[in-house]
Amino acid sequence: MTRPKFRVVTRKCKHCANKFKISTSQFKWGRGKFCSLSCRNASYTARALVTKRCRHCAKEMVLTRSQYHTKRKRFCSRACVGAYQTARGKVTRQCGYCGKTFVVSRSTLRTPKCRKFCSRKCLSLAATVKKQCLSCHRDFVTYAASYGNSRKFCSRACWVAFNRLKKTCKQCGKEFEGRKSVVSRKEFCCFSCKVKYNFVPLRERQRACSLKYRFKIGCEDYDLVLQEQGGGCALCGEVTSRRPQQKNRRLSVDHWHGCPHHASDRGCPECIRGILCDPCNLGVSFLENAPHLQSEKVSEYLKRRPLAKHQIPERIAA
Repeated sequence: MTRPKFRVVTRKCKHCANKFKISTSQFKWGRGKFCSLSCRNASYTARALVTKRCRHCAKEMVLTRSQYHTKRKRFCSRACVGAYQTARGKVTRQCGYCGKTFVVSRSTLRTPKCRKFCSRKCLSLAATVKKQCLSCHRDFVTYAASYGNSRKFCSRACWVAFNRLKKTCKQCGKEFEGRKSVVSRKEFCCFSCKVKYNFVPLRERQRACSLKYRFKIGCEDYDLVLQEQGGGCALCGEVTSRRPQQKNRRLSVDHWHGCPHHASDRGCPECIRGILCDPCNLGVSFLENAPHLQSEKVSEYLKRRPLAKHQIPERIAA
């Protein structure tokens, strides 16, 4: 069996336009467009590139098809980019602080800090606020962006002077000063003065506890009744007890033993009649049950209720 003979065809190269011969079998499968591999590569490269003119200098530049369709490259160099943006035009504006007219390019307008002011100095001065110091009452300038309305003093010395307070010690009378938040709650200059002022002797504490336990009154009530009586016994005027063994003993509290609110050995503010010395207190206890032996002074004393909230009827008091 003989092999079939292929016919040879003459073709023209699409890139260099030279004629070349090729068999029909190669031409059948889509070949035979270029005379060599180099012409094919050169043709494919030339098809992928596009020429375009620069928007500023009108110079031709070679771009790829992706650059051409996306419109990313419009200028041939960075110098043309800057010259084009400058040549687009400038805008005249008025400074928001000094009122001066200044010229800016459109690219500068994109920054928010340069839209209203001609310089950084005017920008910083426009952000200041004029206020009055609370301590020295002088005007000072502060930056509103940094402090807002919280700054009230022109310096730290004024802040310290405004927040200091002077007070007088209750014990020694000495003046002391310090921070207002601390000194406003203090009444004494030191701890020793506080201890001396609040010190109560043991006998006074025992006396206060006894008055509260037996008669439900305090030392202030006792002193008030004694002051109303002139500082002595309500009947004889004696200042201290007349017992020879207890010369410095305080006067006794006399009360009505028939009070229905408590036991007979206790007392309350509604049944206390006054303060008596020991002999008068003993005598009143006998005369209370003998109205025919009572003098006018004693009968008036038995009706007294200096600490009572409401007056007890005479028939109960008698």
